[in-house]
Amino acid sequence: MILLFRSLTNLRSRMKMRRRLIVLFAAIPVCLYLLAIAPGGVHAGSSTTASVPGSQSVFIEKWKPKIDEIVMPLILAERSAGIIVGVYHEGRQFFIGYGRTDLQGDKIPDEKTIFEIGSLTKVFTTLSLARKVTEYGVALENPIKLLLPPDVKIPQYGPREITLLDLATHYSGLPRMPENYKPADPMDPYKDYTRQRLYEFLAAYALPRPPGAAYEYSNLGSGLLGHTLAVKFGKTYEDLILSELCRPLGLKDTTFVVSEGNRPRFAQGYGPDLDRVPHWQFDVLAPAGALRSTATDVLKFAVANMKGTGSLGAAMNITHIPRFPAATPDMQTGLGWLIIPKQSYSIIWHNGGTYGFSSFLSFSKEKRTAVVVLRNTAAYMNGHTDQVGVSIMKCLLGLPYETLKLEREGPVNPAVLDSYTGQYEQLGTKSSQALSVKQKLSRRGNRMIMVSSPDEETIIYPESETVFFTKGVPTKVRFAREQNGEVARMFIMTGGEETSWLRKQGE
Repeated sequence: MILLFRSLTNLRSRMKMRRRLIVLFAAIPVCLYLLAIAPGGVHAGSSTTASVPGSQSVFIEKWKPKIDEIVMPLILAERSAGIIVGVYHEGRQFFIGYGRTDLQGDKIPDEKTIFEIGSLTKVFTTLSLARKVTEYGVALENPIKLLLPPDVKIPQYGPREITLLDLATHYSGLPRMPENYKPADPMDPYKDYTRQRLYEFLAAYALPRPPGAAYEYSNLGSGLLGHTLAVKFGKTYEDLILSELCRPLGLKDTTFVVSEGNRPRFAQGYGPDLDRVPHWQFDVLAPAGALRSTATDVLKFAVANMKGTGSLGAAMNITHIPRFPAATPDMQTGLGWLIIPKQSYSIIWHNGGTYGFSSFLSFSKEKRTAVVVLRNTAAYMNGHTDQVGVSIMKCLLGLPYETLKLEREGPVNPAVLDSYTGQYEQLGTKSSQALSVKQKLSRRGNRMIMVSSPDEETIIYPESETVFFTKGVPTKVRFAREQNGEVARMFIMTGGEETSWLRKQGE
C-alpha cells in the first residue's frame, strides 16, 4: 500500500524508503476506495495525440481538455517525467501522451512506449489460474501443496491449508514480503530472490492466522501462485503468460524481457524526485510484478476483460466475481482484481509500480469504459498515478472529479537557505527512555537536503522562504526564527501530524 505515515518520529526510516524496496512495487493504496465514484527538466507544455480522421478527432477533442486539466499538474509541478493515458469510451479509444520518455531526450510517450507495469502483472497471473479452471477443471479450493513437489513444505494453520483461491484473493495469511528477502542490490531488489529462498521461507514460516480469515495484500502470495501453476503444468511462468494469454489476446508488446530492437521504445524510469533509476529484473517472484507493456496492449487487455468474450472470456469473467472483502468496507477482491460494486455498475481495477514506473487500470463493464495511465515515474509514496486515473474515470462517467493541487518550487535567496543548514533534534520517548532523533540539513542549489545517515536523504523543495515540501511522501516543512532572526525550530507535517525539531546551536 501507499504508506500513509502517522508520525514523524520514524522519519529516518521513511527517508530510507528511497532505497529500501521491500514493500513498494505493488501499490494498492487504501485511499483508492475513492474510486467508488462518490460525489527542472520537464517540458511543461508537451503532449500529443495520434493523428486520426475527422469524427474520431472531434471525439478526442471533446475529452482532451478535461484530461489535460487532470494530468498536466504532474508535468507543470515537475512530478512526472512522462505519462501516457489510454481511454476506451462510447465504443472508441484514444491515447494522449505527456512529458518525456527520457528527460535527457525530447520524445513524448505514445501508445507504443514500453513501461514497467509492476503489479498489473498480478491480474495476468490470476487470469492464468482462471484459464486452468475453465480448460482443465482445476478447482480454486485445491491446496497448493498438491500442485507442488512433495518435498516442498507449505505452511498451514491447524488443518486449514493454503489454497489457490487464498493466493489469488490475498487471503493466504502470507506476509506482503518474505522475511528472508534481503536483496544484494536494493536498486534491483527482486533479481536475486530465487526458488530456493522461497522454499526455505515457506518451510520455516508459521502462519499467524488461518488462510481465508483476513485480507492481506501479498507480493509473496502472488509470486507463489504463478510459480505453483508453472510447476504443475510443466512450463515456465513466462510461457504461461506469453503463449497462453498474450498471444491469443494480440498483446504483441507485453513481455518480460525487452528485446534489443525494442529498447528505443523502453522508457527510462524515474524516482519521485525525477532521479534516474534502473529497470528491474525478477526471478521466482516474477508473477507479482515483472511484466513490461504499452498503453495499446494494456488498454486492449482492459477492453477484452470488459467485454468478456473470445477464447479467454469465460476465464476473465471468473476473475471478476467478487469473492471477499478487500482493503476497505466498500471494496471486494476478485481473482487478482479489486472490485467496487455500485447500485447499477461496478468498477474493476488494479494498479502497480516499480521504483521508476507506476500504472493504473480500471474499467466498468456496464458503462463500457476503461482507463489506463502509465508513467515512467514512481508513485509509491504519493499515489498520484491512482489519483489521476480515478479522476479520468469520474470525468468519463460524468461525475465530479478532482485535479491535483501540487506545490511548485520557487526561487529563494541562497543566504536564506544557508540560514537553515545545521543539525536539528527531536526528543521523544519509547519504553520510558529518551530518544534523540537527529536530522542534518544542508543546501544543494535551491534545495535543502535532509540527512539522517550517510545513505538516507530527502530533498525538500522551497514553496516560499519559510515553507518547503517533498515530492515523495506528502510532507510540509516550515522554519521558525527567534526575535533576533536566528532559525530556532523546524516543523515537519505529514499524515495530519506535526513534529517540532530544535536547531542545535553551533552545529
